Amino acid sequence: MKICIATFYAAHNYGAVLQAYALSCYLSKKHNASVSFLNYKPPSTKQAYKIFVPIRSINDIKHNVQSLIKYHSLKTRRFGFNAFIIKYFRESIEYSSIAEIIQNPPEAELFITGSDQVFRYKNEASDAYYLSFCQQIGKPSLAYAASFGTGNIDMKFKERVSNLLSGIGYLSSRESEGAALIKQLIGKDVPVVLDPVFLLTMQEWKLLSSPPHIAEKYILVYALVGYQEQLAIAQQISLLTKFPIYMIHATQVRDKAVSQTFTHASPEEFVGLFSSAACVVTDSFHGTAFSLVFEKDFYCHIAIEAASSRIRNLLENLDLGARIVSNPKLIDLSNMKINYTLVSPIIRLRIKESTQFVSEALACLDKDE
Repeated sequence: MKICIATFYAAHNYGAVLQAYALSCYLSKKHNASVSFLNYKPPSTKQAYKIFVPIRSINDIKHNVQSLIKYHSLKTRRFGFNAFIIKYFRESIEYSSIAEIIQNPPEAELFITGSDQVFRYKNEASDAYYLSFCQQIGKPSLAYAASFGTGNIDMKFKERVSNLLSGIGYLSSRESEGAALIKQLIGKDVPVVLDPVFLLTMQEWKLLSSPPHIAEKYILVYALVGYQEQLAIAQQISLLTKFPIYMIHATQVRDKAVSQTFTHASPEEFVGLFSSAACVVTDSFHGTAFSLVFEKDFYCHIAIEAASSRIRNLLENLDLGARIVSNPKLIDLSNMKINYTLVSPIIRLRIKESTQFVSEALACLDKDE
């Protein structure tokens, strides 16, 4: 079967790229599918990924100054992501609008949207991630682990999003909040499935990884929103374990507590840093996910409460809510070790439920043909 995935695979974002890689690999290996990615780049998206932006405001000037300061790191990081995409992803021709997709659609028997926040509706350019074109070209559609990134939809988009959701043949959500929102909007119960990174085994991720040249055991901090709170947690762990602290962060962290900051790790190096870490502190959903994949002891700091549902949903379903730290001063290190003999069976069951959703949808499509 030929499958085309619509997702944010070209974002220079570890979670976005690696979840796309995982879904593609799973479909290729387990369902013998020929997988491609919808190379959808509306003008607004192209602008978002540029190192330097046209100057229209004081914020644009500030952005460009910061980009100039970090230019070497940003350029190296960009090269790593682009090399990864070229090596592992097969892209369709480039489209700048939905009209172009309808006029000359990719060669595919099924279109899948997901995972990541593909249902976060911003404007009509978002329609493509709801696979709005599938009805016009007569192709089936499936949403795997699609996320809204929020528990609410802007009222001005409610009717449009409801219509778009109704047009998708097979629906699933990554979070229970997303499933509840779909139920509210179109009255349909949909399964909650795992993020695609869980569809690959620990060994499969290790084969992709590029391990760091770090001889000692270390604590890994992966910080997206600031880093002070995450570093404060890591320092407490370091006092207990005597392990040094290494960090993945967009900017160089000049703190004597940090042995090294990885500002431009490639996706393979990112996976390698998680694979080799003794312990992880993160504020990231995918940082949390990879900590679980590699069965690491970890703590997750909630940096933005309004965007915390996906992390809370994942950990609370695994009875790991205690790994969430809102206040670094209140962290309890007395039970730092995670008992994966209890956690891993739950994850395996969730993986089974998630893959069953895909298998059943594909089986229904085969019958329809």
